[in-house]
Amino acid sequence: MSKALTSLKATTPTSSTRYDSRRSVEPVVRTTAIYGEESRPLYLMPFCTSVVNPEGQLYYTLQNEIRFIIEQPMQDPKVQERVLSWSSKIVEILKERAIVLPPSAEIYLNTSEDGETCWYYIADHDSKVISWIEPVSTADIGLRPSVSDEHIRFALNECYWNHVEYYSAHDCGVIDLQMDNLFSVLVQCKTDQLTSEDSTFPFSAQKCEDFLQVIRDCRAIESPDITRIRWSIARIWGLVCNHRFMTHYGQQTARLSRDQLILDVPEAKEGRMFRLQSRMLFSIPKHYNVSLEKLFSDAIIYQTEWREFIPKCRDEWTLSTALSFAVLICNLIILGSSHGSQALSKVSTAFSAAAVSAGTVLLTKHQRSGMWTAAQAATYLTYAHNGSSGFHSLACQFSLPRALLLWALAAFSLQVPFLFADMSDHSMLVILGTALVLCFIIYLCHMLLTRCWSFLRGIRHWRIFQSRSIRLDDTLPY
Repeated sequence: MSKALTSLKATTPTSSTRYDSRRSVEPVVRTTAIYGEESRPLYLMPFCTSVVNPEGQLYYTLQNEIRFIIEQPMQDPKVQERVLSWSSKIVEILKERAIVLPPSAEIYLNTSEDGETCWYYIADHDSKVISWIEPVSTADIGLRPSVSDEHIRFALNECYWNHVEYYSAHDCGVIDLQMDNLFSVLVQCKTDQLTSEDSTFPFSAQKCEDFLQVIRDCRAIESPDITRIRWSIARIWGLVCNHRFMTHYGQQTARLSRDQLILDVPEAKEGRMFRLQSRMLFSIPKHYNVSLEKLFSDAIIYQTEWREFIPKCRDEWTLSTALSFAVLICNLIILGSSHGSQALSKVSTAFSAAAVSAGTVLLTKHQRSGMWTAAQAATYLTYAHNGSSGFHSLACQFSLPRALLLWALAAFSLQVPFLFADMSDHSMLVILGTALVLCFIIYLCHMLLTRCWSFLRGIRHWRIFQSRSIRLDDTLPY
């Protein structure tokens, strides 16, 4: 039995690869059964039933003194043999240790191909947590570090609701979905979003209202089929439990504001190199560094804030790139005319060309990052963050288009006296006037495109608002 216990590995629902599965099938031409006949069914072992969750995933339940949940294909005799063997071993281990599971408990089971290893966890519908036969380190099962037993319970609670979401179709008795509690939680979160700019809840007030409507719809369903209701409520509860774990809900160091730092981690130091780079780039990196650090406080990022931050960056890069291109054209015209200071024109040309290149690279790289989810943004910022220097490198990259534009303008402005000295030449007046007109046209095009984009977005938002208003008017008592 000790060998069996060694080969019995703890796992969690969050470790599931159900959404990343690379299994594939090849559809073939089949012949349907004639009228009055049915295709030959694939028989399962006794006390084993197959069910399908609302997302379409097939899974199985096996009653072997305790209810087991299996995702592996139980029509396969080899899988049946492995599952039956391991389920019997687990029952024996529980008896040896005098562990009595309540009727509300069930065990998830997944065996290896060779049958030598089995991954499992116990889900209890009464306590609403998952557990294991032996003490388990959170590092071994992929759970995040915690500060107390009460804190880790939220992670185990989240895992439980993930389990209910994944396996909601079988008969496991009456599960208390705590819909009233969830409804009140979402009402409070919606109020927090409406009255605070730094609410820690990751969803907007409108999304909270959408969740509240889901609960109202679930309450209104009179059908005895509760499978989809379980799935819907369990998914929302999982999000709430994850939020509570991330904000240290109920702890002495609870996070009450988005930009509040509560983790004891070394602060990124501003080294000499960054100070020098920042001064050379007109202190723009300092501004970006502060924004990025606030955006990623304690390695937590909010999707709404990220989707507001990146468009602002793109607007700045677009404007800097457009103006740099205008300065580049002016410099090329001056270089071709042999007027003014050729040396200063070359310097300004180099800076403006570099600004155009930097802006183009950043705009191309972040073309779709404004629509990233919080998980995608967190992955990007995690790789960009350095333990000792923080976001210094990324802040300098984001600063390049505007800083290089300022250097180009500085070099261009230094040759103004040389240009005025050549004003007696009418050709110089024509060249300078043409350059200014081109700059003005480029600036107008940029402003026009920006305004058109804002106008189109405004029309879209107004139509959404009108459609919601129409739905609301239909419910008014007059």
